[in-house]
Amino acid sequence: MSAQQSFRLDEIVSRLGGALDGDGSVVISQVAPLASANAGQISFITSPKYKQQLRETSASAVIVPPE
Repeated sequence: MSAQQSFRLDEIVSRLGGALDGDGSVVISQVAPLASANAGQISFITSPKYKQQLRETSASAVIVPPE
């Protein structure tokens, strides 16, 4: 069994690139689907058809494409 790693949001952005809009000190420990994500999890949106889920998600962070 491997130990679960956690990263601060600003660390994730620094490693992967992109822009951070919000609190970079938020700790992320898992990736989850937008509809079922909770605090401590990060998700992503790839299509405008998921905008309602974006408004309703409990994810701590969401990766969105540039406008």
